[in-house]
Amino acid sequence: MAFCEFCGKELQEGEVCSCRAATAQAPETAAQSMDKNTAVESATQAPPVPPVQPAPAASGEGSASQPSVTITLPDKDALTSGLKKVLSTTLAVLKQPATEGRKFVEKGDKIAAIGIIAVQTLFSCLFSIIMVSRVNLALDLGKDYKFSGLKAFFLTLLFSLIFSGIMLLLLWGAAIIMKASTNLEQILSLTAVRSIGLLPMIILGNVFMIINTPTTISLGLVLYYGSFFLATVFLLGAVKGLTGVKDDLASYVVFGVMVVFILLFWLIGTKMALSLYIPGSIRDRIGNISSLMRMF
Repeated sequence: MAFCEFCGKELQEGEVCSCRAATAQAPETAAQSMDKNTAVESATQAPPVPPVQPAPAASGEGSASQPSVTITLPDKDALTSGLKKVLSTTLAVLKQPATEGRKFVEKGDKIAAIGIIAVQTLFSCLFSIIMVSRVNLALDLGKDYKFSGLKAFFLTLLFSLIFSGIMLLLLWGAAIIMKASTNLEQILSLTAVRSIGLLPMIILGNVFMIINTPTTISLGLVLYYGSFFLATVFLLGAVKGLTGVKDDLASYVVFGVMVVFILLFWLIGTKMALSLYIPGSIRDRIGNISSLMRMF
């Protein structure tokens, strides 16, 4: 049994007294109860997570520098000096093949030698491009049967370097036969002398090919392939720059080297290089014609 704490009235279980004092107290009790519930709910909720602020960018001396790529260009002065050396050596040997050629081989300047061989190779590549253009104009077989100037350039570049390497090996073998005291730099320089002997004839061949008449084209071809003979003369004088070489023996050995080289040039040129220069469509047509001829 319950009683009202204000007026003493007997109340049933759960009953609220209707007296003025009890009625005035009821809203305050409800408000207190609500405040307690709100406090409990707030306490059980997770605290808000503060937003993550981005770290300020470092500045001043302590800042991390960005990685940079450094491109090293060739030294302009060194390149200019190398080109001047190639030009001066070439002109000197052209003026005095025996004297200056021998001095160049004795010195064994590999930088100048490589440059001279490179120049001769480039002029040979130029000749191949002009030659291909003249063949295309002369044959006029249509687009599918045209020779490629770009292909001719790279093939000539490749085979010129191969033939220069063959010449170097042949000359080294010749030095061994002559029991000469030498090294790679001198043999490389001797190979470059051969390139100097080729250069004037190849340049003249290019000029005649550019003129583009039947006569000049023929002269251009003769000059280009006839440059082997001038190269032989230059080698005969320059080979004496190798220590311990006997003049009489050197003449025969150099002649033998050039004969072997020309044979290799002919074999590689006819068996391998020539077929690479010819377009595939023309090779197929030639193959079909050959097959028909074998049937009769």
